[in-house]
Amino acid sequence: MRPAVPFFPAAILAAAFAPGIPAASAAPWTPPSTVGPAAMELYRAVSGVSGAALAAGYGSQTTLAPVAADGSPGPTREGRTVVDLAAYADRAVFLRRSSNLRRVGVSFGDLGARRLGRERVLHRGTAADAALAVGPGGQTLVALSVDGDDEDGDELDNARVRLTWSVDRGHRRWRSQALPGRTDVLDMAVDAHGTAILLLQRGRIDGAPVTARTLDLRRGRLGKERTLDRPRVDWLWGSIATDGAGRAVLTWGAQDGGEEADRRMVVKAAFRRRGTDRFGATQTLDRGGAVDRTSGGPYAAMDAAGNATVAWSQTVAARGTNETYSVPRAATAVTDGRLGCFRTLLTDGAVSDAVAAGGTTLVAATGSAQPSEGAAGAAGVSGVFVRERGSGFAPLEPVTGDDPRDAEPLDLTAGPGGFRAFWVPGGDDDRLRSAFRPTG
Repeated sequence: MRPAVPFFPAAILAAAFAPGIPAASAAPWTPPSTVGPAAMELYRAVSGVSGAALAAGYGSQTTLAPVAADGSPGPTREGRTVVDLAAYADRAVFLRRSSNLRRVGVSFGDLGARRLGRERVLHRGTAADAALAVGPGGQTLVALSVDGDDEDGDELDNARVRLTWSVDRGHRRWRSQALPGRTDVLDMAVDAHGTAILLLQRGRIDGAPVTARTLDLRRGRLGKERTLDRPRVDWLWGSIATDGAGRAVLTWGAQDGGEEADRRMVVKAAFRRRGTDRFGATQTLDRGGAVDRTSGGPYAAMDAAGNATVAWSQTVAARGTNETYSVPRAATAVTDGRLGCFRTLLTDGAVSDAVAAGGTTLVAATGSAQPSEGAAGAAGVSGVFVRERGSGFAPLEPVTGDDPRDAEPLDLTAGPGGFRAFWVPGGDDDRLRSAFRPTG
């Protein structure tokens, strides 16, 4: 995790990110509670319709930490072969990989981690990477980077992506299809209608295009591939968010991944049109700041009405010095609209997540204000910016409390009853913590 930053007083915070706008009068979050073990490097958290949640992290072993709907922690358990997880309804889907990296599968259990479920093996042999996406109805998609053969049966030097997905609700029947050529999956999502949206990069060389396409999981039909970008760099991140009507927003950040790292991070986005395999024109959201490496995003979120939010961290140069620092930024759009100009959310900091449920969108940010930017000494906070029903962002809501050791990146989950945040504090007490924000 990143180093802790001190707490950011509300008065200074309000002036730092939005001059003239008062800070929130009261934090709607429950007090932080300890829900998991120490020395746990959090990598994923999910929640179900009842409000139960499950966090996964690395320590001496993979650990699963459940939280009941009332916020009480359940018994943690070891999940040695679990490398990722997702949720639908109140079920958990576990992506599993053997310790010798020669077997990849999935299993279906519960959010209390009382059982992981029987593993269904999807691949035997070397798999360089694996990704998981699950739709609201339980449609499960796994992408594997595996060794492939060309049409003549000769072994390829490069890996290909093979998609494997469940056809029925009981996950008894599965189909598989390889994507043509060398392809990397930047992100993928499954919408409420059982259609997968894929954000891809065709190769890892400079100039390899960023593309998008759909996959109808019921019919096994791949949509036409659409080229969105030719970034001329080999270091990319991607994120996709969908709504219940079949709309989607896709975003990606591209930066030089070589030793020189002499190109700025550029952030772009495109929309998938409602219920089709067509994608709209690419928008450039941020042309970049300083050339130093950045972290945090981009992250995409879309509420139930199709209002989209894209949030990311950008590296900028400090005035009059050779120093650089990170700032959290976000751009928003209303239903079927274009994303507007970005807004810088804090004078210094980073985005760590973005989620939406119902008409509410949350962007998590951990930030600090530098003395050179007018703040009275270094200060910091971890919290969320809230966007209601397509409006602008409200003042930041602190989540982690007033202990500066708690000011760490947040992992958010969203459900019908509200939002849950997870984080691992710094200092001697580094046990997993959580807080809850009800909707309404």
